[in-house]
Order: sequence, then structure tokens, then C-alpha cells
Amino acid sequence: MRQSREPTALRCIAGLLAPLAVAAVAVAQQGVVSQASSSATPPQSSTPTPSQADGFSTQTSASQQPPTGPGAVRTTPSSRLPEEGVPGSALPFEGVWPWETNRLTGDWFGVRPKLRDLGIDFEASIYIDWVANMRGGIETGSRFPYLWNLQLSLDLGKLASIPGGEVFVLGQIAEGNNPSANLVGDYQGVDNIALFNGVSQVSQLWYRQVVLDGRLAAQVGKLDILFSFATPSAGANFINNGFNYPATMNISLPTYPEPAFGVLVEGKPTDWLGLKAAIYDGSDPPAINALQSGTGGAGPATFFDNTAGYFVVGEANITWTLPGARAGTLALGGWGVTGEYPDFLGGIQKGMQGGYGYVAQAIWLADEKDPAGPGVTLWLMGSAAEQTANPASWALSGGSTWTGPIPGRPQDQAGLGAAYVNFSSTDPTLFPEGYELTLEAYYQLNLTSWLTIQPDLQYVINPGGGGLGATEDALVGILRMVVTF
Repeated sequence: MRQSREPTALRCIAGLLAPLAVAAVAVAQQGVVSQASSSATPPQSSTPTPSQADGFSTQTSASQQPPTGPGAVRTTPSSRLPEEGVPGSALPFEGVWPWETNRLTGDWFGVRPKLRDLGIDFEASIYIDWVANMRGGIETGSRFPYLWNLQLSLDLGKLASIPGGEVFVLGQIAEGNNPSANLVGDYQGVDNIALFNGVSQVSQLWYRQVVLDGRLAAQVGKLDILFSFATPSAGANFINNGFNYPATMNISLPTYPEPAFGVLVEGKPTDWLGLKAAIYDGSDPPAINALQSGTGGAGPATFFDNTAGYFVVGEANITWTLPGARAGTLALGGWGVTGEYPDFLGGIQKGMQGGYGYVAQAIWLADEKDPAGPGVTLWLMGSAAEQTANPASWALSGGSTWTGPIPGRPQDQAGLGAAYVNFSSTDPTLFPEGYELTLEAYYQLNLTSWLTIQPDLQYVINPGGGGLGATEDALVGILRMVVTF
């Protein structure tokens, strides 16, 4: 977990309280809210099946899934790129306000669908967490991180007669002391939206062009690597970062809260095979690495005149469908950084490499005609990296998600998983316990299509491998609320 990366945030107390008040009044008026009608797809939906979320040009917007990223989103509240040719999430606005519409603010009296027809789509959401370390770690206590996502997508096929073109902007405001740094003392990060201090920024600003009937795409601008690489969709609703991305990739990772300028190319030579590669400005800020100056701080300038290094990544994924419409996916990737890093032996290491992979398989569906409906998915993710300068030598995480576990509530989801990280043995005194293991269970309750409540419980064994200030195993409870406007 990277801890001192985030600049002092723009505090937004009034903005934080407003959605809470509106949501509280609405829920109070409704009483016990029934599941939204089947015509409305919830923005914080159950985890998509592997073929939906991991295939090329079948990705969802930032407001639809939780953020992922070190100490974060994912980011953003981790997530996937918008579907090619469809601005933003493309969720319908139909339904009676407020209980059947997909957003708290509805269709803006008919303006919103008209803007979408023109190629302009705006989304806003807020994640609000209450995090309590109830036992062990560094000390007991609670934190209240939150994250605003404000995104704008422009479909240039409609706006400027450029088929397959899209411009995307994501602004984020986040606040809340990081419970991992101050309470738990773990490495992976118990809360994926929590920051050490806070941030107020344009997190993503890019142009994407799809050609050859959707077989090839290129993207350039300020990018978040976890929107495209190393992120199994089946782990999207877990709150601990160990389930969102490989723990061995924390070195110069261009993600929230520090995305970077980069260039990404994706290809889909067949319906079952996807290939992608990208290069990013890969410089850590001085607080993390005194040899470097910070990634993307001057926009593209540090990319084209880079003295600190680059982050390069490539990934191949295949998808399949077993009898009964049970989708599966396998992804294999590798990454490397070219900068200089202080190693654990007192020297300087030039460059670093690692690899990762994950597999996910739907093992049961309630209705094979509805692959995105109720069902159970199993998944597993593993990674390894050089350990001379990287705190994590290898990591393994996995679990199961059950969408629609309660009859009559097809959009709810339950999850259970474990995330293990093995620390570098180069200097055994840094991580005397040698490993960290986190067990997590959650239940995501979709009260309406725009409001979810998610209780979450984590038990962290050997937080930080005994090297980040924790004195004993930690028990952490989290309550997350997500409102989509």
C-alpha cells in the first residue's frame, strides 16, 4: 500500500452532506424498499460475468463499479472503460422517480436522454464509507473516507461524425484519513477509496478511437491502468485492495490517486481472444522515491521528456462459455518499470519486472437466458515480482461471488474471499512475519437502482507482515453507501 502519495484535498463537507440527507429522506419515506423493477439496471450492479466485463469493448463506466487502486478507486472506485460506441454507462432513464429510475436526479425533466441522443452523457456518484478497526492492528478507531466521481463522456460519432471516437473526463474529490496507515497497519489496504490525506483532481482525460469494426482501438491521454489491466471483474465489489489488483504491482503503478499520461492499444483478433499493451509515465513522487519527481505532474510533458522512467504493461485474455451459458475468462499479463529504485540492500536497482494472471468462471446460473442475472462465480488471481526493491514478492487472492442470494432480490450480491501477500525476504527484518493474509466477507444490498448499502467484514492476519506498526491481527468492519445521481 502506497501511503503518502496524495496531496492535501479540497474539503467538500456541504457536498458530502447533501446526498446523505436526500437519500435518508427518500428511504424514510419509502420504508422497506423492494427491489427495483426489472426494466432498470442498477448502476452499482452485481459483478458482471467474465465475458461481459473482461472482453474488449464490453467495459462499464467508472460510476458503475467500485474504485480500485493502491490505497484508494477502482479508483477509481475501480472499473472498465465505457463500451465502444456508447457514451458513459448507457443506463436507461426509464422508471418512476425516485424508486425505479437509475439515478437519484432522474432524467432532468427529459433533458438527460436528449443529451445522450446527441452524444453527451454525464454521470455522478459518491462513495461514503465508515471504517472501524475494532480490534488489533495499530490502534482501534474509525475513519470516514468518501469519494466523488464526476464523469463526462462525449460520443464523437454523434457529435462530430467520427464513428468510434470518444472523449472521456473523470473528476474526483476524495477525503478521509487512510485507516490502513493510521489504524490497521496492513500493506494491501482495507478500503479501496481511502486516501492518506485527500485529492481533488481531473483523474482521467483521454481520447479513444475504435476502428476495423471494433477489432482495434487506441487510447491516449491521462489514463488509469486499472481501468484496463490486471483487474478481475469478479473481485470488483470487494473493498480490500488485495482483491482488486495484484499486490506485487505497487511500484510506480499509474492509478488512482496518481493516474498518468499514457498510450494504450487494444486488439481483438477473434471473438475469444483479446490483446492489449500500454506505456505510461512511470515516476513515483519524491515522498515515495527520492530518486523520482512524480508521475504526470506536468501533464504529457513528463512523458515525452522523461528522466525517471516508464511503466509498460501487456495482457492477453481469452473468454469461453460452458454449457448453460456459464462464462469464463483467463488473463495473463506482464509489466516492467524502467526507473531507479532504492533496494533493500542499500543500493540502487535499475528497472523492475513482474507478471500476473487471473481466471474466473461462472459455475451456476439461475437462468441461462440471463447470464448477468443471479448466479455464482469463482475466481483466482496470482502475481509475482522481483523482490530486491519490491516489498511484495508474490501474492494470491480469490473467492466467490453470489448474485441474487436471497429470493426476490436478484441484484444483491454476497462475496467471500482471501487475499495473501508474501513479502520480500531480501531483508528479513523489514517484514519479520513474512506475510499478510486478509479474509473478507460482504453483502451488497441494492435498495434502489441508485442506492446501495454494503456491510463488509475483514480479518487481517499479520498486518503488514509485522513491519508497518501493527502489533496483532486486526478485525475491521466497513459500511459503504453508494449514491448515483
